[in-house]
Amino acid sequence: FFNRPRYLSGEESKMINDISDTEKVYKGKLEYFRRPIFSNTPYKYELVSVVNPYDFSVRIKDDYTAEHATRLKSLMENYSDTLRQDKVGDISRYMSSHGIREMYEGMPVIAKTEPGEGVSSITRGEVLAFDDNKVDVMLVDEGGVVSTVHQKIFPMTVDILRVPVLAVPCRMAYIVPDEPTWPVSVNYKDKFSGGVQIIYFQDLIQSTRSYEAVLEVDGVNVGIQFFHTGVASPVKLPSAPIYELESSGQPQYPLFDYAPWVGLKNMAFGVRTFVTDDKPSLRTRCILQLQPELVNTIQDDISKYVDETPEDIQKTGLKVAPGVCCLARYGGGDYYRAKILKTDCNEAVVDYVDYKEVATIPVNDLIKLPESLLNIPEAANECIITDFVMEACTDLQKLSDNINDKDLYAVIDSTDSNILGNALLVSLFRPIDFSGPDESFCEVFGVSEKPTVNREILQEFQPVSQALVNVFLKSRLPDPNKIYPGAMISVINGWDSMWIQLEEEQVVADRISAELTMFYQNLGSSEEWEFENSLTVGKYVAAQQTDEEGLVWYRAKIVKEDKDQCLLHYIDHGNSEWVKKVEVFPLHTYFIKDHLMTFEVMLKT
Repeated sequence: FFNRPRYLSGEESKMINDISDTEKVYKGKLEYFRRPIFSNTPYKYELVSVVNPYDFSVRIKDDYTAEHATRLKSLMENYSDTLRQDKVGDISRYMSSHGIREMYEGMPVIAKTEPGEGVSSITRGEVLAFDDNKVDVMLVDEGGVVSTVHQKIFPMTVDILRVPVLAVPCRMAYIVPDEPTWPVSVNYKDKFSGGVQIIYFQDLIQSTRSYEAVLEVDGVNVGIQFFHTGVASPVKLPSAPIYELESSGQPQYPLFDYAPWVGLKNMAFGVRTFVTDDKPSLRTRCILQLQPELVNTIQDDISKYVDETPEDIQKTGLKVAPGVCCLARYGGGDYYRAKILKTDCNEAVVDYVDYKEVATIPVNDLIKLPESLLNIPEAANECIITDFVMEACTDLQKLSDNINDKDLYAVIDSTDSNILGNALLVSLFRPIDFSGPDESFCEVFGVSEKPTVNREILQEFQPVSQALVNVFLKSRLPDPNKIYPGAMISVINGWDSMWIQLEEEQVVADRISAELTMFYQNLGSSEEWEFENSLTVGKYVAAQQTDEEGLVWYRAKIVKEDKDQCLLHYIDHGNSEWVKKVEVFPLHTYFIKDHLMTFEVMLKT
């Protein structure tokens, strides 16, 4: 399902179906279709071009690519026959004869790429730049850029334009440091090919046509992207005390596997921050309890154990040595789970693993850890902060004040341990409190008095849970002993497709709308805002509608724009509607972390 092409809906479908000749391709300034790419999803691929780590292209190896490659080959052979019969003039003559004024950046064209007798090899491309003498063309199916003359550029046809592009342009933010300095001289083509089998696409960067990618060689990551940064050097890890623990041979607490949590918004409890720089940045690290409810369970079990177990048995069999897991008092009070880091005479340095606090305490304050408490994963995690919605956090003290001992939302951006050890990359968000108007708007949302909402959102939203969608689509003969997700049909697009919203997503969609409404009602009219860029197709926005409850805001994407209105697709409900531009607002980055609440199902005709 998720490897299907991006189909257009509503007015957009009608717009392209109305195109009957090549001339309208250029007058409408349409672009190629591009296949959907999802973050943190493994794809088999082949490398089609590479210049350096910042510029390479791959072709995903799956049925989707094979199907469209076969179709494209047939269409290009027919085009080649037409070209051989000299029925198609070059692009300059074509534009002149059809009254098309000039080339434009992104213009879809057919390019002749190899000289030779008769008809040369032709391929699809996009115009990157041009002057009176030459044209630079990006090859959308083979990757790379060629520079050629106008006479070797030919007009696009509607059928060829409709075939999705086969190459995916990529860049990497960081290469595993085989050498200690950057830049380094490496044969990147050898590194990217051969043993490389899997590619993981991460968030979009700078351009909607370029992806940051993680390649995997024999199970080892070759590269990793750092969230929203594009840095080409590793982030330095903290200068907090590090205790080198030799293998104690003792059982250890398990670490929780947060891989399935990537991209999801979860409650977190801030404990403390520690940094290696003089201002908030990617070097800012913090300790978070990502499972605060687990801590309460652990503490209840500890209290029960201490109350019901005689003191002599609590001490029996306890080994006081680095690496040993135990229970340790904190400040002479309650016991907590801990790990011994260092011993010195009658004292021990311990790490309280569910809080990540390190303290020196008397050895007499240590007791044996019951096995039932050893098998529970550590509840606190060391994290690197990659984003925080508190726009006014310009100094560490203010950042710490807004994180330490605060309830937060945490979105895990990466769990890769190749570079980060056990640290997680996380974005932090202040939760919305609907309890009352006592707290100011800015404090509730964790933004400055004048929120910076103009920053263009570059990455696509996460899709609905693939696991739930697969269960829903495949549950034609339900097992009476299992619970299957219910759903409702939101919109039917003619005979082509329909948008479906799972039952459990409806509640989340309503919550998002309530948060949006609360946020934007406090910002005044959109005319007061300074738009960084004009409202263009493909941008995510917040749009207002009036229903029985009054004025309500929803997340949306611009499908088409006119002089004073936009055709919006409401991504959480599936419907589309024309809306006046004055009712459309730029979408604040707080609202990009919730995944889409609908998915599209294509209907067979």
